[in-house]
Amino acid sequence: STIVITRADATAKRHHALSIEGTISASTGSTCAHLVVDLFLKNARGGQVALGSTATDERGTFSASLVVPTGIPLGDYSVYARTSGDTHCGRGASK
Repeated sequence: STIVITRADATAKRHHALSIEGTISASTGSTCAHLVVDLFLKNARGGQVALGSTATDERGTFSASLVVPTGIPLGDYSVYARTSGDTHCGRGASK
């Protein structure tokens, strides 16, 4: 599966919500409905901080507003998403 983050807040603050939107599609181009999507913040060294999970709708899109953990170290992060997939849409991760 291919995951594309289509929108994420430009800045994140500890103990505040971070809004994230994206889409998941199968390698065939079809939509991936009702998949669990795990969302993370990823630093330059590859370290990840879990934010939470959401699910895609019938069109393969997802949106979430998740609270950034209070104990996260200061620094630059990018939003990262992954899914375990299902029988129609396999595993996938954003870049």
